[in-house]
Amino acid sequence: MKKNNSNFLQSNRGASLVLVSILSTLVIGMSVTLLVVSAMIISQSGRKTREDQAYELATSFSADIEYLILNELDNLHPSMIELTDGLTIRSDSGFEGIPDSSVSAVVSEVKNDEGAVLYYTLTVTGTAAGETYVRVTEYTGSAAKGYSRR
Repeated sequence: MKKNNSNFLQSNRGASLVLVSILSTLVIGMSVTLLVVSAMIISQSGRKTREDQAYELATSFSADIEYLILNELDNLHPSMIELTDGLTIRSDSGFEGIPDSSVSAVVSEVKNDEGAVLYYTLTVTGTAAGETYVRVTEYTGSAAKGYSRR
């Protein structure tokens, strides 16, 4: 009687079934892992997009307001806008393609112990689909003499 050892899997049918089951489990596990990782990456990219939109809203609105603050209207008015404590500028519309978006700017005064205004703080807040970006800029000067960035 001659023993044939040439094909291990043919002589052990139970072993081949176990081997195929283990390999199938590994392939399915790797597929599920790949699916979960790709879903996480996609959800993070959506959040990054909303953060970028909020950043763009705040910085562009801040640049527009800064233009009004730093540039003269005419020879008599060194600034197109006067900074006063509590001045609020808000816009809730005009942002096509950005859901639940708004942008607002609030001016506050920073005073010394005697009550004299040291500088003004312009806080611009941009919101896009639940993500918020805040930009703070400081200005010195007055409406009569003109403002400058601090």
